[in-house]
Amino acid sequence: MIDSLPPPLPAANTGTNNAGAAAVDGKAMAAARKFEAFFLTQMLEQMTAGIETDGPFGGGQSEKLYRSMLNQQYAEHLSAAGGIGLADTIYAELIKAQESLVP
Repeated sequence: MIDSLPPPLPAANTGTNNAGAAAVDGKAMAAARKFEAFFLTQMLEQMTAGIETDGPFGGGQSEKLYRSMLNQQYAEHLSAAGGIGLADTIYAELIKAQESLVP
């Protein structure tokens, strides 16, 4: 069941012990997870685009809107549960880019 998914993994610290670095790490991980959820939403939209649901009680604009919202929720839950590994890679690159800017 979707409600029983584990919470997101905590953000890793880059070795510093101050609160500012932990906050930046948390923001970087949150941004990475949001991007992964967006990517997964787009992937799910493409997967479900060709599914026909016309029937006595199906189809129409309402179903397209509902399916879009459902895909978005699926993607957010998938990302929070570990996703496909994209968030971890993006997080590592964000931290590496940030460290290269610090003198």
